[in-house]
Amino acid sequence: MIRITVNDEEHLFDEETTIQTMLKELGLDDKIVVVVLNDDIVNSENYANTMLKDGDKIELVRIVGGG
Repeated sequence: MIRITVNDEEHLFDEETTIQTMLKELGLDDKIVVVVLNDDIVNSENYANTMLKDGDKIELVRIVGGG
């Protein structure tokens, strides 16, 4: 298991976890969330192949439409 901090809360995930898998486990739609991994924005096209590592810090920002 690896420890990942998501929006200042610690979570445990399997070692082979990608950003896409993490979002699914957290019940989030990858189309309405921007992922910041260790202070870098991750392109949503890379969610499926970006592996998480023990100690990573993630900020999730929900996209909200308005007008």
